[in-house]
Amino acid sequence: FPSHDRAMRIMGFKKSEVSQLNSLASAIKLIEFDANKYTITHLYGRKVADSLEYPKGINTRKGVGKWLGEKSAMLLSNVVVNNAIHIFGYDPQNPTESTREMDFNALVDLLINTGYTPEYYPLKVNRIVEVLNGMSEADYKDYCLVCKKPFIHAPDRYDSCPTCSAKKCKVAIMRYSQSVVPFE
Repeated sequence: FPSHDRAMRIMGFKKSEVSQLNSLASAIKLIEFDANKYTITHLYGRKVADSLEYPKGINTRKGVGKWLGEKSAMLLSNVVVNNAIHIFGYDPQNPTESTREMDFNALVDLLINTGYTPEYYPLKVNRIVEVLNGMSEADYKDYCLVCKKPFIHAPDRYDSCPTCSAKKCKVAIMRYSQSVVPFE
């Protein structure tokens, strides 16, 4: 089998052209979820952003705090931040660079595959990027008492992030589903 680089040259594409095409395809997918030029520029660079067309009337540069006031938005943001940190290696201390470096489309795919489908809940990718980029100075976050990582505090004010909460639930379910419950 020829190497990947050789295969690309045989097909007539340079490695940089393939990378550019992949970025364009990823950006187009996000535009389907109403990503604006700012979001595409942030995630894929100005060259990709300038080569695309955007629907008219999409402007979400203001109002992320108001959006987070909606319970569904707060819960979605919590899921996004939790998955970004625990699965995609997002670093809330360097949010802008970290958002750029993570596979944002994989995060969107994960959200869709876990029930946040556009048919039932509109994925506001512009807002999601704003939430991730603002994590270093956000006043809407708490720190998990278990893993010490930040999370978006939900209206019911849990003291741990969704990952640690799920682990606690799993342990409790396993313990209480036994035929004899150990009392220690």
